[in-house]
Amino acid sequence: TLFRSARQHNNANVAGLGARQHSTEEAIEILDAFVAEPFSGEERPPGRIAQVLDYERAHHSA
Repeated sequence: TLFRSARQHNNANVAGLGARQHSTEEAIEILDAFVAEPFSGEERPPGRIAQVLDYERAHHSA
């Protein structure tokens, strides 16, 4: 699922679910899978983190 991929590939720690799109049971099932999915440790695609850091350096002052 999208949520599992977000955890596995991006080490996401936030998941947003629409209350009108999912039943309570579906939401619990989705979030249980999200939390249980480990981060792979692999950067996909290569260079993504560097791209984000470059953007942050260019657009945010310290």
